[in-house]
Amino acid sequence: MKSLFLSIHFLWTLSLSIRASENCTQWKLSKSTLLKKEIAQQDSGMCYAHRDSKAMEFFHQSLDIETSEPGVLELSTTFHRKILHLRQIFEKGVDYKKSESILDWGHSCEAINHILKNGLCEKSLYSSSSYHLIYNVVRMFGSIDLQINNSCKKKDLFNLSDEQKTFYSKFLIDLTMDSISKDRDLSTEEKKELSKFVKKIFSNRKKTNFPKVVKSIERKVRNHCKKTTKVKQYNDFKCSTLFFPEAFESKEYKKKTHDYLMKSLNDRQGQAIMAAICSASLSSIKDPESLSFNDTIGASRCGPHAVLITGAKMDGGSCKVLIEDNYPGVCDQEKMPWVECEKDLNGKETGRYWIKTKRLASMLLSVSKIEKIKENK
Repeated sequence: MKSLFLSIHFLWTLSLSIRASENCTQWKLSKSTLLKKEIAQQDSGMCYAHRDSKAMEFFHQSLDIETSEPGVLELSTTFHRKILHLRQIFEKGVDYKKSESILDWGHSCEAINHILKNGLCEKSLYSSSSYHLIYNVVRMFGSIDLQINNSCKKKDLFNLSDEQKTFYSKFLIDLTMDSISKDRDLSTEEKKELSKFVKKIFSNRKKTNFPKVVKSIERKVRNHCKKTTKVKQYNDFKCSTLFFPEAFESKEYKKKTHDYLMKSLNDRQGQAIMAAICSASLSSIKDPESLSFNDTIGASRCGPHAVLITGAKMDGGSCKVLIEDNYPGVCDQEKMPWVECEKDLNGKETGRYWIKTKRLASMLLSVSKIEKIKENK
């Protein structure tokens, strides 16, 4: 009888602990508006760079840190993330002809910890959104040849006709010139300098070595970022991350990632949480909660993507988190049937969406967060 009572008591306490792990405290951060305006992913380059710049924005807000030079957009943009990974880029080498990049999987905490330790790159031409756009456009081209009437017609990856080359040359010049003209962070002289630069590299009169231009841009940014502005409050904080595929076995993957996610939610210290997910799972025909490791993380079409967790709530006995993606006002309910699109008071989609933590767990690649450094006792 005593053993039966103990067994019942054990099962009761176990069910309590399981249910407790499902619970999450309700919280919600205001929608991010980088530089007091809505910024889309293409303005800061890669999704990881965009997400991390928003995480730093919320970090500043939590500590009442006011930054005017440079703006938050410059914190974790593609260029500065390139700078923070110079060791990987310049020592190990990157094959730009194959469009390889250290950014494709993101290394959030390496970048943010560098900023927390060394401060921010000073604002300049090289940290403007126009320069970001130019860099990302150039980086995409690899070995394309825009030169027309070329007697040495060596085939490139794109193999464009002279007519197509003329079209793309004009299109790219117009695209980048439009960005330059609208960039309020650039002086008149800087606009002239960048305008001259894009007309040269996208000209169809002479072949441009785009991989060489990419390295040249990164070198200029690296030299620019030798001067930094330090923020005293940064000294007490660090960024920590866990890359799940290296930490957990596939059989226990969903349980382990969910446990770690819940722990992070309950110990977020007032900060937004950075997450990396397999975005392909959001549009899955099957409920992501039922998918196995091989269906998501281990699948050939994972679609690594960086998002920010900016809220949590209990709904129908399950914990849901609020995901802020990188495209303001965009949330496609039909393509993402397993989420609940957030809407403002006027019924307009905000670009954020709610998703059950158990659904999110199956597609999680990593979780990162900024936290206070614990003092050694």
